[in-house]
Amino acid sequence: MWATQIRSNAAKASISCISVNTQNNRYLSACARLADDHEYLPVTFDERHLKKQARWSELFDGLFSYCIGLYVCMELSHPSPLSKLLSTAEPKDRISYRTIKPWIGDGLLVSSGEKWARNRRLLTPAFHFDVLKPYVGIFSSTANIMADKWRKILSKNDEPLEMFQHVSLMTLDSLLKCIFGQTGSVQNEGRDGSYIRSVYQLTELVMKRFQFFPYLIDWIYYFTPSALQVSPMLQHCPRILALDSDGRGLTDEEIQHEVDTFMFEGHDTTASGLSWCLYNLARHPEYQDRCRKEVMDVMGDRSDVEWDDMSKLTFLTMCIKESLRLHPAVPNIGRSLTKPMTFPDGRTVPAETDLGIAIYGCHHNSALWENPEQYDPERFNAENSKDRPPHSFIPFSAGPRNCIGQHFAMHEMRSVLAVCLKNFQLRIDDTRILELLPQLVLKAKGGLWLKVTPIE
Repeated sequence: MWATQIRSNAAKASISCISVNTQNNRYLSACARLADDHEYLPVTFDERHLKKQARWSELFDGLFSYCIGLYVCMELSHPSPLSKLLSTAEPKDRISYRTIKPWIGDGLLVSSGEKWARNRRLLTPAFHFDVLKPYVGIFSSTANIMADKWRKILSKNDEPLEMFQHVSLMTLDSLLKCIFGQTGSVQNEGRDGSYIRSVYQLTELVMKRFQFFPYLIDWIYYFTPSALQVSPMLQHCPRILALDSDGRGLTDEEIQHEVDTFMFEGHDTTASGLSWCLYNLARHPEYQDRCRKEVMDVMGDRSDVEWDDMSKLTFLTMCIKESLRLHPAVPNIGRSLTKPMTFPDGRTVPAETDLGIAIYGCHHNSALWENPEQYDPERFNAENSKDRPPHSFIPFSAGPRNCIGQHFAMHEMRSVLAVCLKNFQLRIDDTRILELLPQLVLKAKGGLWLKVTPIE
């Protein structure tokens, strides 16, 4: 096994036990010299992986290495090296993003170089605050549709509700209305809606490629039963998304790719962030009550949230940020170096290295956060935030390749949570054991179930 060779020669790489082509040895050796001696990191893609990531972020100064099949990766989880990497426009890594490119195309999430720079420049005005203002009314409207749906369900029985399923439909509803001006609502379709069903299934198929490493080799994967399932699912998306647009300088194909990207990034990631925030508020009724009081003071008798409410929901915003710290919607992202990079501490990483950005590990590093496993919104008050290293909190990444829709997402989360807290009391379902499930976005194994009680 190559793992034995590496441990005997350098003893400095944390890796999963699987064969690797010798052409990668020069990159692995260079990466291994940067990491401290420690045990293996098996890539299990479950809660154990996240916990090890957080622990090793503390033990090894936010820099450790491992392999996924044929690919050598280094993981960064400390503001010092992250500030260097995230200040660049280096492309996304060659492993994870390649697996979703057939799904979302060559949009902002996966494109690089001049194409990425041009499209980012053209699309940025679409997320200006003046453009976002009317969207708050849409967010509020779709949240109220979800609230009405919950009341109907709860009038028949008081069983717990699964958050991801309901919230995912609601965020998709918002996107279809904001991007396409679609009337009506998809929330009554349930999980049988073709797009939602395809998103769930495609996510599961993408994760299968990481769980069995030979599937990361395209020519092997394309002959598997899983690969044969992908094409029919992809057919659902273009039928929904292929709508006219002036493009503002983009070709029809580029528009299609960007819309596919927005539909994925803007619905599934926001649904994860919202679901975890509802969960954390349910776990902490004292913060839930304080948020509800703030919402009632701001909204009064109104059922709809307005743009001017956004800046007044200060404690709710703190709760959202703390939830994104504790349960980041996207626990890992990656970059691939086109040239060598020297970190502030003097260590140099060779070109062609895939660098993972361990957002979960960074957010759970006790060197950066006191009692990191505790949910404490006061971390984000003005006093506690002023001296914090800027790259210690990166739920939307940072730098030139940060999430272009982060303000869209934050306004949607404020609006939806305000409607939910005004209408419902949330409690934990003690009959279920929560286990984190890191997929393309952070979910919970078996779903995230809450007891929901209408407020009359």
